[in-house]
Amino acid sequence: MARFQGSIGDSAFLGCSGLKSLSFEGPVTSIGSNGFRGCSQLVEFSLRGYNGAIADSTFDGCTLLKKLTIGGTVTAIGSNAFNGCKSLNSFDVHGFSSIGSSAFKGCSMFSTFNFESTLKTIGSYAFSGCTGLSAIELSGNVKTIEDYAFSECTRLSSVEYRGAGDPGPSSTNTFNKCDKLEYVLVPKNYKSKKFCGKDIKKSSRLASGSELESATMNFNSILPITLSAMVMVMVFLA
Repeated sequence: MARFQGSIGDSAFLGCSGLKSLSFEGPVTSIGSNGFRGCSQLVEFSLRGYNGAIADSTFDGCTLLKKLTIGGTVTAIGSNAFNGCKSLNSFDVHGFSSIGSSAFKGCSMFSTFNFESTLKTIGSYAFSGCTGLSAIELSGNVKTIEDYAFSECTRLSSVEYRGAGDPGPSSTNTFNKCDKLEYVLVPKNYKSKKFCGKDIKKSSRLASGSELESATMNFNSILPITLSAMVMVMVFLA
């Protein structure tokens, strides 16, 4: 593991086709656009101690990249960041609030993807052609999903969303050519008739963010009463 402090500049390792594994121990303050683009033999990448974005086209065209681990908080994933990384099947990154356009386009080895509760925006074509992706679970914090975001995900058959409103009201092709997907499962209090142009099915199993908050408040208000009752019973028995 190479000890490195500072920033990795734009195009720093662009086209370094001989690199097979890279491991950095930070703190690294930033990773520039095209930083590792075209590293066609790169299989594994790890970075400890990072707090920042993955810039546009950082790993674009790293076709053999299988495993990527970044410790710390990744604030955003830029456009084309992992475009064409068709071998990528292990992605350990946390904290991002946005995924740019074509960020994971053609990452066909993904069978699952952890859409974290911090995520708010998914760009156009972000997961287009992720033919291994079969199920998606999105929190109610996702407020924007652009057109073609999940197009040509041919194995996708299950999508669950825990929000109350449509994050893509003007989108009609978000799930273009996702022939196995019949509908999107949403909470009972979902207010829109469609989800990014797709039919919906309401389920009492799913709770939106507001419902979860309400349930937590109710539990917290009941808890002191329950504890008081328990104390009274204990005193009576004594």
